[in-house]
Amino acid sequence: MRAVATTLLAFLLFTVSTEVFSNALWDEAVKHFEETSSLVPGRMETRFDQYNGRGRLVSSEVAELVLRLDESGEVVTEVVYASSNGDDVTDDRQDGDGGGGNPFGGGGDDDEDSNMFSGLQLSPFDPEQQERVTVTPIAGQSTINGVRVQLFEFVHETDSRSDNTGRAWIDVETGEPVLLEVTLSPLPRLLSEFTMRQEFGRDENDRLVMNRMEFHGEGTLLLIRRRIESELVFSDYFPSP
Repeated sequence: MRAVATTLLAFLLFTVSTEVFSNALWDEAVKHFEETSSLVPGRMETRFDQYNGRGRLVSSEVAELVLRLDESGEVVTEVVYASSNGDDVTDDRQDGDGGGGNPFGGGGDDDEDSNMFSGLQLSPFDPEQQERVTVTPIAGQSTINGVRVQLFEFVHETDSRSDNTGRAWIDVETGEPVLLEVTLSPLPRLLSEFTMRQEFGRDENDRLVMNRMEFHGEGTLLLIRRRIESELVFSDYFPSP
């Protein structure tokens, strides 16, 4: 009986210590986010592809953008290069708004769908959002690109019509976020699937930044099935005022 009690006590102590370690790890990720939250990417490379219901590519948009501060200290964006289905449309994008919009037909007068996406602008690592974020560490550790990470599941309550739910992988040695996956709950009415992925790492100046962001989704527009794959690559970060 004493052996059973000792084993149970050891298990409880291990469970408590693991939870405390995991919560401290999440807190470290929040600190890292706060330290670099003022950085702005000076360059973005974007790709936006649409596929039909049979998986055939129906449109592909590529762009290269440069971001800088104007005389008033505001961040402005310039289109350096843009192509649509292989055709150079740089001049059109420089004169217009760069294209874009909700690929599933939202936006415009459809404020409901637009508001459901607005919460994606918020990070679960933002210190000001922590009272709205519920975090659950998942037992066990894994490796991403040679980095040993701890997995967390989270629910992020936002002011939009959908909450952000997802998973975050954090470096167990440094507490730095490595990978973030987010979806919406509930999904907007035109979507059947949606995932946003963010990858983090150190830049050439040894600062923690978001290197890449991807969007994957499927939905229906005017009874036509569409799959969306979008990628944004960030570099040349600079501090904003």
